[in-house]
Amino acid sequence: MTYSKHHSNHAFILILVLFICMGAGSGCAFGKIPLSAAPIDSQVVDANTGKPIQGAVVVAYWQLRPGSLTGDSLPCGAANVEEAVTDKEGRFHLPSWGPIMPACNGFMNEGDPEMYVFKFGYHSGRFDNGVSTANVVRTGSTWADRQMKLKKFQKMDYQNRSAQSVVMDYDGINIDMGIFITNMPTQCNWKKIPNMLRVLELEREAISQAVGYPIGGITGDFIYNDQWYLKVAPKCGSPKAFLEGLIK
Repeated sequence: MTYSKHHSNHAFILILVLFICMGAGSGCAFGKIPLSAAPIDSQVVDANTGKPIQGAVVVAYWQLRPGSLTGDSLPCGAANVEEAVTDKEGRFHLPSWGPIMPACNGFMNEGDPEMYVFKFGYHSGRFDNGVSTANVVRTGSTWADRQMKLKKFQKMDYQNRSAQSVVMDYDGINIDMGIFITNMPTQCNWKKIPNMLRVLELEREAISQAVGYPIGGITGDFIYNDQWYLKVAPKCGSPKAFLEGLIK
């Protein structure tokens, strides 16, 4: 089974790294080992019709957890963040990357990457390799060369955007994005996902207009807390200005 083979490869790499560390005498500090990931090619389709979905935005996030081999600690950073947009056949490509040194003392997780897919008119999708807490130094995706299916909203009336399912779906993907954007401001990860930020802001404006008051979200957070981001992570620049540049 592909999933089992994927996991056994990770276990072998980790054991090999540990033997190298022990052979070095003083050992290796966890999180100081180069990390990498395989490329991902996949397709996004309509769950009901099977037809390809063009223009869906895909964001992949490789999470870092510090220290222990059990992987049960809170995330300390992102090994990497990548974005792609599907073509007319619904296909997208995420390049391989690495080896790189991690931004914090940590390993990736066998569930990495977490992939988030967003398209107007559809429920957002979240796709990972399955639940796992084992730490690894290289990942691939069990979704490579497979179809990712998105379900259409039964009713998409922009005059009735207060529908609970639409608002909850929007809140959900904003919470997911917040893990590696608002919770890790010094990594400037928001600069790597311009297409996702653009569609989330357009969605935020549409829902706000329909319900009659401003709603929250990552892009709203950027606008409201721009000075805080500039103070905490000046090297990243102004997220508000970045967002305004995407919408124009």
